[in-house]
Amino acid sequence: MGKSFQRRELKDLLGTLGGSRWVAGWDAEGVCPGAGLSPSATAFLVTHLVRESKKDGWLVVARGPKEQEELAAEMEAWGAEPLVIPEAYRGDEKVKPDPDLQAEWIGSLARCLEKPRPRLVVVTEQVLRERQPDPADVLRGLRSIRLGDSVDPLRWVEELVAAGYHGVSTVGERGEVARRGGIVDVFSLHANVPVRMEWGGDRIESIRNFD
Repeated sequence: MGKSFQRRELKDLLGTLGGSRWVAGWDAEGVCPGAGLSPSATAFLVTHLVRESKKDGWLVVARGPKEQEELAAEMEAWGAEPLVIPEAYRGDEKVKPDPDLQAEWIGSLARCLEKPRPRLVVVTEQVLRERQPDPADVLRGLRSIRLGDSVDPLRWVEELVAAGYHGVSTVGERGEVARRGGIVDVFSLHANVPVRMEWGGDRIESIRNFD
């Protein structure tokens, strides 16, 4: 199917969904309210706009967490790879955030600074109002280790402990690290499962998630 034919079909579908009027609503700064469209229709339109456009990035703002989750799921169903930045707090900011939510929040902020950067980011109105950490502080907190790197496992554990991780015999919660000879287990603050790193000599031979 040729691109011109695909674009004609997309244009017809946009008209059916009421999206032609939606797309025509962009203002001079590239902001569109998107009012009147369901999350499914919005996700479809955004996915195809991202594919067709040469813009470096797109920001989609949902009214709340439920709509944010629906939009992201619909976009993934259309083949997009949205980055979801959750709200740092649900409710009163004085209440300690849920560990899973906090881990997702930290991880999403770090992903924003990695290269290549995500082209499609989904947030809520609350996320835009929240105070986010300085990008420079987030970058300083990132540490990249790859297979084949020459890293002293003892020194690596010491680095993690100095950064605030707790040394334990067996990791079970985020923010913990355990070492047994040439094996180091790390449960990152922004991960859902811990990582096991295995050394062969002075080089890392294996990095894998484990339960």
